Amino acid sequence: MALRPDIWPSTELKLVWFDKLLTTVENPLPNFNNICTALELLSFLLTILKKETILTSFKPLQRGIAACMTCPNTKVIRGVHSLLSRLMSFFPTEPVTSNVASKYEELECLYACVSKVVYEGLTNYEKASTGSPSQLFSTLMILKAACMHNHCYIDRLITTFMKVLHKMAREHLVPTSPESSPVASELMILSLDLVKNRVGVMSLEMRKSFIGQILVGLIEKTTDAKVMKAITKMVEDWVKTKTPIAINQSPSIREKAILLVKLMQHVEKRFPDEQELNAQFLELVNYIYRDESLSGTELTSKLESAFLSGLRCNQPTIRHKFVEVFENSIPRRMFDRLLYITCTQNCEAMGHFIPTDRNKLSVLYYCKPIPLLVN
Repeated sequence: MALRPDIWPSTELKLVWFDKLLTTVENPLPNFNNICTALELLSFLLTILKKETILTSFKPLQRGIAACMTCPNTKVIRGVHSLLSRLMSFFPTEPVTSNVASKYEELECLYACVSKVVYEGLTNYEKASTGSPSQLFSTLMILKAACMHNHCYIDRLITTFMKVLHKMAREHLVPTSPESSPVASELMILSLDLVKNRVGVMSLEMRKSFIGQILVGLIEKTTDAKVMKAITKMVEDWVKTKTPIAINQSPSIREKAILLVKLMQHVEKRFPDEQELNAQFLELVNYIYRDESLSGTELTSKLESAFLSGLRCNQPTIRHKFVEVFENSIPRRMFDRLLYITCTQNCEAMGHFIPTDRNKLSVLYYCKPIPLLVN
Protein backbone atom coordinates (compact mmCIF):
# COMPACT_ATOMS: atom_id res chain seq x y z
CA MET A 1 0.00 0.00 0.00
CA ALA A 2 2.89 2.36 0.75
CA LEU A 3 3.94 2.17 -2.91
CA ARG A 4 0.68 3.66 -4.18
CA PRO A 5 1.26 7.01 -5.98
CA ASP A 6 -1.25 8.85 -3.80
CA ILE A 7 0.52 7.70 -0.60
CA TRP A 8 4.17 7.91 -1.62
CA PRO A 9 4.32 9.92 -4.87
CA SER A 10 8.10 10.31 -5.08
CA THR A 11 8.96 6.63 -4.65
CA GLU A 12 11.49 5.15 -7.09
CA LEU A 13 11.36 1.39 -7.55
CA LYS A 14 14.51 -0.67 -8.06
CA LEU A 15 13.25 -3.88 -9.60
CA VAL A 16 16.37 -5.02 -11.47
CA TRP A 17 17.00 -7.75 -8.88
CA PHE A 18 13.70 -9.34 -9.95
CA ASP A 19 15.23 -10.01 -13.35
CA LYS A 20 18.16 -11.87 -11.77
CA LEU A 21 15.76 -13.94 -9.67
CA LEU A 22 13.51 -14.81 -12.62
CA THR A 23 16.43 -15.86 -14.83
CA THR A 24 17.40 -18.48 -12.25
CA VAL A 25 14.53 -20.51 -13.76
CA GLU A 26 17.13 -21.64 -16.33
CA ASN A 27 19.40 -23.09 -13.60
CA PRO A 28 19.59 -26.86 -13.11
CA LEU A 29 17.86 -26.65 -9.71
CA PRO A 30 15.80 -23.44 -9.58
CA ASN A 31 13.81 -22.39 -6.51
CA PHE A 32 10.31 -22.40 -8.02
CA ASN A 33 8.69 -21.06 -4.84
CA ASN A 34 10.82 -17.89 -4.95
CA ILE A 35 10.18 -17.45 -8.67
CA CYS A 36 6.40 -17.83 -8.22
CA THR A 37 6.44 -15.33 -5.34
CA ALA A 38 8.33 -12.84 -7.51
CA LEU A 39 5.78 -13.22 -10.33
CA GLU A 40 2.89 -12.71 -7.89
CA LEU A 41 4.51 -9.58 -6.47
CA LEU A 42 5.06 -8.13 -9.95
CA SER A 43 1.41 -8.83 -10.79
CA PHE A 44 0.38 -6.98 -7.65
CA LEU A 45 2.58 -3.99 -8.50
CA LEU A 46 0.72 -3.64 -11.80
CA THR A 47 -2.46 -2.85 -9.85
CA ILE A 48 -1.00 0.11 -7.94
CA LEU A 49 1.61 1.72 -10.21
CA LYS A 50 1.03 4.42 -12.81
CA LYS A 51 1.35 3.39 -16.45
CA GLU A 52 4.53 5.35 -17.07
CA THR A 53 6.09 3.82 -13.95
CA ILE A 54 5.14 0.34 -15.12
CA LEU A 55 6.89 0.87 -18.45
CA THR A 56 10.14 2.12 -16.95
CA SER A 57 10.12 -0.50 -14.18
CA PHE A 58 9.35 -3.49 -16.39
CA LYS A 59 11.78 -2.66 -19.21
CA PRO A 60 14.77 -4.28 -17.42
CA LEU A 61 12.64 -7.32 -16.45
CA GLN A 62 11.87 -8.50 -19.98
CA ARG A 63 14.58 -11.16 -20.15
CA GLY A 64 13.62 -12.73 -16.83
CA ILE A 65 9.89 -12.84 -17.65
CA ALA A 66 10.66 -14.30 -21.09
CA ALA A 67 12.80 -17.02 -19.51
CA CYS A 68 9.84 -18.12 -17.38
CA MET A 69 7.59 -18.59 -20.43
CA THR A 70 9.21 -21.89 -21.39
CA CYS A 71 9.51 -23.27 -17.86
CA PRO A 72 8.13 -26.82 -17.47
CA ASN A 73 6.75 -26.02 -13.99
CA THR A 74 2.97 -25.45 -14.19
CA LYS A 75 2.89 -23.05 -11.20
CA VAL A 76 5.47 -20.82 -12.85
CA ILE A 77 3.53 -20.84 -16.13
CA ARG A 78 0.32 -19.90 -14.32
CA GLY A 79 2.20 -17.07 -12.64
CA VAL A 80 3.54 -15.81 -15.99
CA HIS A 81 0.04 -16.07 -17.48
CA SER A 82 -1.42 -13.96 -14.68
CA LEU A 83 1.35 -11.37 -15.01
CA LEU A 84 1.11 -11.09 -18.81
CA SER A 85 -2.71 -10.94 -18.72
CA ARG A 86 -2.60 -8.01 -16.37
CA LEU A 87 0.25 -6.28 -18.22
CA MET A 88 -1.52 -6.67 -21.57
CA SER A 89 -4.73 -5.23 -20.14
CA PHE A 90 -2.85 -1.94 -19.77
CA PHE A 91 -0.68 -2.29 -22.87
CA PRO A 92 -2.48 -4.52 -25.45
CA THR A 93 -0.64 -6.31 -28.22
CA GLU A 94 -0.64 -4.76 -31.67
CA PRO A 95 -2.94 -5.69 -34.62
CA VAL A 96 -1.87 -8.36 -37.13
CA THR A 97 -0.95 -5.69 -39.70
CA SER A 98 1.50 -3.92 -37.36
CA ASN A 99 5.26 -4.13 -38.00
CA VAL A 100 6.10 -4.05 -34.29
CA ALA A 101 5.16 -6.35 -31.40
CA SER A 102 4.34 -3.37 -29.18
CA LYS A 103 4.10 0.37 -29.76
CA TYR A 104 5.77 0.77 -26.37
CA GLU A 105 9.51 0.46 -26.85
CA GLU A 106 9.89 -0.69 -23.23
CA LEU A 107 7.86 -3.86 -23.96
CA GLU A 108 8.91 -4.55 -27.56
CA CYS A 109 11.36 -7.31 -26.62
CA LEU A 110 8.93 -9.03 -24.23
CA TYR A 111 5.99 -9.02 -26.66
CA ALA A 112 8.21 -10.25 -29.50
CA CYS A 113 9.26 -13.11 -27.24
CA VAL A 114 5.60 -13.93 -26.53
CA SER A 115 4.97 -14.24 -30.27
CA LYS A 116 8.09 -16.39 -30.74
CA VAL A 117 7.30 -18.75 -27.86
CA VAL A 118 3.70 -19.28 -29.02
CA TYR A 119 4.61 -19.83 -32.68
CA GLU A 120 7.44 -22.25 -31.91
CA GLY A 121 5.35 -24.14 -29.37
CA LEU A 122 2.48 -24.67 -31.82
CA THR A 123 4.82 -25.58 -34.69
CA ASN A 124 6.83 -28.08 -32.65
CA TYR A 125 3.67 -29.83 -31.43
CA GLU A 126 2.14 -29.94 -34.91
CA LYS A 127 5.30 -31.44 -36.47
CA ALA A 128 6.01 -33.94 -33.70
CA SER A 129 5.07 -37.54 -34.50
CA THR A 130 3.33 -37.85 -31.13
CA GLY A 131 2.03 -35.01 -28.97
CA SER A 132 1.63 -34.64 -25.23
CA PRO A 133 -0.51 -32.26 -23.17
CA SER A 134 2.44 -30.91 -21.15
CA GLN A 135 4.19 -29.95 -24.38
CA LEU A 136 1.38 -27.49 -25.16
CA PHE A 137 0.52 -26.23 -21.66
CA SER A 138 2.92 -23.27 -21.56
CA THR A 139 2.22 -22.36 -25.20
CA LEU A 140 -1.55 -22.22 -24.75
CA MET A 141 -1.39 -20.35 -21.44
CA ILE A 142 0.84 -17.66 -22.97
CA LEU A 143 -1.44 -17.48 -26.03
CA LYS A 144 -4.48 -17.16 -23.76
CA ALA A 145 -2.87 -14.18 -22.01
CA ALA A 146 -2.18 -12.51 -25.38
CA CYS A 147 -5.76 -13.09 -26.59
CA MET A 148 -7.58 -11.93 -23.44
CA HIS A 149 -7.54 -8.26 -24.41
CA ASN A 150 -6.97 -8.71 -28.15
CA HIS A 151 -9.15 -11.51 -29.58
CA CYS A 152 -7.62 -10.96 -33.01
CA TYR A 153 -4.13 -11.92 -31.78
CA ILE A 154 -4.68 -15.55 -32.77
CA ASP A 155 -5.51 -14.56 -36.38
CA ARG A 156 -1.81 -14.40 -37.27
CA LEU A 157 -1.46 -18.02 -36.15
CA ILE A 158 -4.83 -19.38 -37.26
CA THR A 159 -3.54 -21.83 -39.89
CA THR A 160 -1.01 -23.43 -37.57
CA PHE A 161 -3.39 -23.31 -34.63
CA MET A 162 -6.14 -25.17 -36.52
CA LYS A 163 -3.67 -27.92 -37.46
CA VAL A 164 -2.75 -28.20 -33.79
CA LEU A 165 -6.42 -28.30 -32.77
CA HIS A 166 -7.07 -31.08 -35.28
CA LYS A 167 -4.20 -33.09 -33.83
CA MET A 168 -5.38 -32.42 -30.27
CA ALA A 169 -8.85 -33.71 -31.14
CA ARG A 170 -7.37 -36.92 -32.55
CA GLU A 171 -5.19 -37.33 -29.47
CA HIS A 172 -8.19 -36.75 -27.24
CA LEU A 173 -10.30 -39.39 -28.96
CA VAL A 174 -7.49 -41.93 -29.43
CA PRO A 175 -4.79 -41.13 -26.83
CA THR A 176 -1.24 -42.13 -27.79
CA SER A 177 0.27 -40.69 -24.62
CA PRO A 178 -0.01 -42.19 -21.11
CA GLU A 179 -0.50 -38.73 -19.61
CA SER A 180 -3.62 -38.07 -17.58
CA SER A 181 -6.67 -37.29 -19.70
CA PRO A 182 -7.92 -34.42 -17.45
CA VAL A 183 -4.93 -32.30 -18.49
CA ALA A 184 -5.53 -33.05 -22.17
CA SER A 185 -9.24 -32.29 -21.79
CA GLU A 186 -8.58 -28.94 -20.10
CA LEU A 187 -6.20 -27.94 -22.90
CA MET A 188 -8.74 -29.04 -25.50
CA ILE A 189 -11.41 -26.87 -23.84
CA LEU A 190 -8.99 -23.92 -23.65
CA SER A 191 -8.13 -24.29 -27.35
CA LEU A 192 -11.79 -24.36 -28.38
CA ASP A 193 -12.41 -21.24 -26.30
CA LEU A 194 -9.53 -19.40 -27.98
CA VAL A 195 -10.85 -20.02 -31.49
CA LYS A 196 -14.64 -19.99 -30.99
CA ASN A 197 -14.99 -16.30 -31.88
CA ARG A 198 -12.64 -16.39 -34.88
CA VAL A 199 -14.75 -18.52 -37.26
CA GLY A 200 -15.11 -15.54 -39.58
CA VAL A 201 -11.37 -15.36 -40.33
CA MET A 202 -11.08 -19.05 -41.21
CA SER A 203 -10.83 -20.15 -44.82
CA LEU A 204 -13.70 -22.21 -46.26
CA GLU A 205 -11.78 -25.49 -45.91
CA MET A 206 -10.63 -24.60 -42.42
CA ARG A 207 -14.17 -23.77 -41.41
CA LYS A 208 -15.53 -27.06 -42.79
CA SER A 209 -12.84 -28.94 -40.90
CA PHE A 210 -13.57 -27.10 -37.64
CA ILE A 211 -17.34 -27.63 -37.76
CA GLY A 212 -17.66 -30.91 -39.63
CA GLN A 213 -14.63 -32.82 -38.37
CA ILE A 214 -13.31 -31.42 -35.10
CA LEU A 215 -16.56 -30.43 -33.34
CA VAL A 216 -18.79 -33.12 -34.84
CA GLY A 217 -16.09 -35.73 -34.16
CA LEU A 218 -15.83 -34.69 -30.51
CA ILE A 219 -19.62 -34.66 -30.05
CA GLU A 220 -19.92 -38.15 -31.52
CA LYS A 221 -16.99 -39.81 -29.74
CA THR A 222 -15.74 -37.97 -26.66
CA THR A 223 -16.28 -39.73 -23.34
CA ASP A 224 -15.51 -36.61 -21.31
CA ALA A 225 -18.60 -34.75 -20.08
CA LYS A 226 -16.52 -31.59 -19.52
CA VAL A 227 -15.61 -31.43 -23.20
CA MET A 228 -19.26 -31.98 -24.14
CA LYS A 229 -20.31 -29.18 -21.78
CA ALA A 230 -17.71 -26.85 -23.30
CA ILE A 231 -18.99 -27.55 -26.84
CA THR A 232 -22.61 -27.07 -25.72
CA LYS A 233 -21.65 -23.73 -24.12
CA MET A 234 -19.88 -22.70 -27.30
CA VAL A 235 -22.94 -23.48 -29.43
CA GLU A 236 -25.11 -21.65 -26.88
CA ASP A 237 -22.95 -18.53 -27.19
CA TRP A 238 -23.22 -18.70 -30.98
CA VAL A 239 -27.02 -19.10 -30.87
CA LYS A 240 -27.52 -16.25 -28.39
CA THR A 241 -25.16 -13.79 -30.03
CA LYS A 242 -26.99 -10.78 -31.48
CA THR A 243 -24.37 -8.11 -32.27
CA PRO A 244 -23.33 -7.83 -35.96
CA ILE A 245 -19.61 -8.22 -35.20
CA ALA A 246 -20.17 -11.36 -33.12
CA ILE A 247 -22.53 -12.82 -35.74
CA ASN A 248 -19.85 -12.34 -38.42
CA GLN A 249 -17.40 -14.31 -36.29
CA SER A 250 -19.79 -17.20 -35.59
CA PRO A 251 -21.07 -20.08 -37.76
CA SER A 252 -24.06 -19.78 -40.08
CA ILE A 253 -27.56 -20.95 -39.11
CA ARG A 254 -26.99 -24.13 -41.12
CA GLU A 255 -23.71 -24.88 -39.32
CA LYS A 256 -25.34 -24.24 -35.94
CA ALA A 257 -28.17 -26.61 -36.92
CA ILE A 258 -25.64 -29.35 -37.76
CA LEU A 259 -24.05 -29.07 -34.32
CA LEU A 260 -27.38 -28.86 -32.48
CA VAL A 261 -28.69 -31.98 -34.22
CA LYS A 262 -25.50 -33.83 -33.29
CA LEU A 263 -25.86 -32.71 -29.67
CA MET A 264 -29.51 -33.82 -29.73
CA GLN A 265 -28.46 -37.27 -30.96
CA HIS A 266 -25.62 -37.81 -28.48
CA VAL A 267 -26.07 -35.86 -25.22
CA GLU A 268 -28.98 -37.84 -23.78
CA LYS A 269 -27.97 -41.10 -25.45
CA ARG A 270 -24.34 -41.21 -24.26
CA PHE A 271 -24.52 -39.12 -21.08
CA PRO A 272 -27.88 -40.10 -19.52
CA ASP A 273 -26.59 -39.67 -15.94
CA GLU A 274 -25.04 -36.24 -16.51
CA GLN A 275 -27.91 -34.11 -15.19
CA GLU A 276 -26.04 -30.82 -15.55
CA LEU A 277 -25.07 -31.49 -19.18
CA ASN A 278 -28.59 -32.59 -20.14
CA ALA A 279 -30.07 -29.56 -18.39
CA GLN A 280 -27.61 -27.26 -20.16
CA PHE A 281 -28.59 -28.60 -23.59
CA LEU A 282 -32.33 -28.57 -22.90
CA GLU A 283 -32.17 -24.98 -21.62
CA LEU A 284 -30.58 -24.04 -24.95
CA VAL A 285 -33.33 -25.86 -26.88
CA ASN A 286 -35.97 -24.08 -24.81
CA TYR A 287 -34.32 -20.72 -25.54
CA ILE A 288 -34.40 -21.46 -29.29
CA TYR A 289 -38.15 -22.22 -29.21
CA ARG A 290 -38.88 -19.07 -27.19
CA ASP A 291 -36.77 -16.68 -29.29
CA GLU A 292 -39.02 -15.06 -31.90
CA SER A 293 -36.06 -14.26 -34.16
CA LEU A 294 -35.34 -18.00 -34.46
CA SER A 295 -38.96 -19.03 -35.04
CA GLY A 296 -39.38 -20.92 -38.30
CA THR A 297 -35.63 -21.26 -38.88
CA GLU A 298 -33.69 -24.44 -39.52
CA LEU A 299 -32.92 -24.62 -35.81
CA THR A 300 -36.52 -25.13 -34.64
CA SER A 301 -37.50 -27.41 -37.52
CA LYS A 302 -34.76 -29.93 -36.72
CA LEU A 303 -34.98 -30.00 -32.94
CA GLU A 304 -38.41 -31.57 -32.45
CA SER A 305 -36.96 -34.66 -30.74
CA ALA A 306 -34.98 -32.45 -28.37
CA PHE A 307 -38.12 -30.46 -27.57
CA LEU A 308 -40.03 -33.64 -26.77
CA SER A 309 -37.13 -34.72 -24.57
CA GLY A 310 -37.69 -31.51 -22.65
CA LEU A 311 -41.36 -32.40 -22.15
CA ARG A 312 -40.39 -35.67 -20.48
CA CYS A 313 -37.32 -34.33 -18.64
CA ASN A 314 -37.01 -35.66 -15.07
CA GLN A 315 -36.04 -32.19 -13.82
CA PRO A 316 -39.33 -30.41 -12.95
CA THR A 317 -38.10 -26.84 -13.55
CA ILE A 318 -36.94 -27.62 -17.07
CA ARG A 319 -39.98 -29.76 -17.86
CA HIS A 320 -42.29 -26.92 -16.79
CA LYS A 321 -40.55 -24.51 -19.18
CA PHE A 322 -41.14 -26.86 -22.10
CA VAL A 323 -44.76 -27.47 -21.14
CA GLU A 324 -45.25 -23.71 -21.08
CA VAL A 325 -43.92 -23.34 -24.63
CA PHE A 326 -45.93 -26.37 -25.73
CA GLU A 327 -49.16 -24.97 -24.25
CA ASN A 328 -48.67 -21.63 -25.99
CA SER A 329 -47.97 -23.27 -29.36
CA ILE A 330 -51.34 -25.05 -29.71
CA PRO A 331 -54.64 -23.16 -29.83
CA ARG A 332 -56.87 -23.96 -26.85
CA ARG A 333 -59.89 -24.85 -28.94
CA MET A 334 -61.03 -28.47 -28.53
CA PHE A 335 -61.01 -29.07 -32.28
CA ASP A 336 -57.38 -27.90 -32.70
CA ARG A 337 -56.14 -30.03 -29.82
CA LEU A 338 -57.96 -33.13 -30.98
CA LEU A 339 -56.50 -32.55 -34.43
CA TYR A 340 -53.04 -32.27 -32.89
CA ILE A 341 -53.41 -35.56 -30.97
CA THR A 342 -54.83 -37.56 -33.87
CA CYS A 343 -53.00 -36.11 -36.87
CA THR A 344 -50.21 -33.64 -36.13
CA GLN A 345 -48.36 -35.31 -33.27
CA ASN A 346 -45.34 -37.25 -34.54
CA CYS A 347 -45.06 -40.33 -32.33
CA GLU A 348 -41.84 -41.43 -34.08
CA ALA A 349 -40.03 -38.32 -32.91
CA MET A 350 -41.06 -39.01 -29.33
CA GLY A 351 -38.77 -42.03 -29.10
CA HIS A 352 -39.38 -44.05 -25.96
CA PHE A 353 -41.87 -41.43 -24.69
CA ILE A 354 -45.22 -43.13 -25.28
CA PRO A 355 -48.18 -40.73 -25.67
CA THR A 356 -50.48 -42.37 -23.14
CA ASP A 357 -54.12 -41.49 -22.60
CA ARG A 358 -53.04 -39.41 -19.62
CA ASN A 359 -50.67 -37.36 -21.77
CA LYS A 360 -53.37 -36.83 -24.35
CA LEU A 361 -55.88 -35.78 -21.72
CA SER A 362 -53.37 -33.24 -20.36
CA VAL A 363 -53.32 -31.64 -23.81
CA LEU A 364 -57.12 -31.36 -23.71
CA TYR A 365 -57.27 -30.20 -20.09
CA TYR A 366 -56.50 -26.57 -20.89
CA CYS A 367 -59.01 -26.28 -23.72
CA LYS A 368 -61.35 -23.32 -23.68
CA PRO A 369 -64.84 -24.39 -22.66
CA ILE A 370 -67.26 -24.82 -25.57
CA PRO A 371 -70.29 -22.56 -25.15
CA LEU A 372 -73.59 -24.45 -25.19
CA LEU A 373 -76.27 -23.35 -27.63
CA VAL A 374 -79.61 -22.95 -25.90
CA ASN A 375 -82.80 -22.74 -27.98
